[in-house]
Amino acid sequence: MALALEGPHIPAELMVRAELARGLATSGEVGEAAEHLAHCEALLATEDWRGQTGNVELARGALAAAQGQHELAEATHARALATFTMYQLPWRQAETLLAWARWLAAAGRPDDAEAKDRAASDTYHAIGAANRWRRRLPERNAAVPPAQP
Repeated sequence: MALALEGPHIPAELMVRAELARGLATSGEVGEAAEHLAHCEALLATEDWRGQTGNVELARGALAAAQGQHELAEATHARALATFTMYQLPWRQAETLLAWARWLAAAGRPDDAEAKDRAASDTYHAIGAANRWRRRLPERNAAVPPAQP
């Protein structure tokens, strides 16, 4: 993050802070996650950062989930996916679907989680992702056809 801050390189800072916020929220450090997310919000207010907005939405979703705000978590994951879809960022779409599925599983919604996992698997298949990417899927969805060259 030091490189992004010293640059300054705002797109990198947005991505790093959003990922930090997401990781911190997931591990229960909601206060520190909220601080990084607040920095992201301030940066987003300066101009249209296009696909980077999806990274911030994904972090918002992780924080909302960690705080038990299920409706907000659902909405922010949906906005993250919509952003990555609009800007044609399939790798980020798959990551969003996986994060969403993990949250849904933890929230006691296994059927919804499985649907998101399958969508992530389909996304990886559509872009020809190597099997190492698919290994991140839960066992029930890991057995997918190999990517075609």
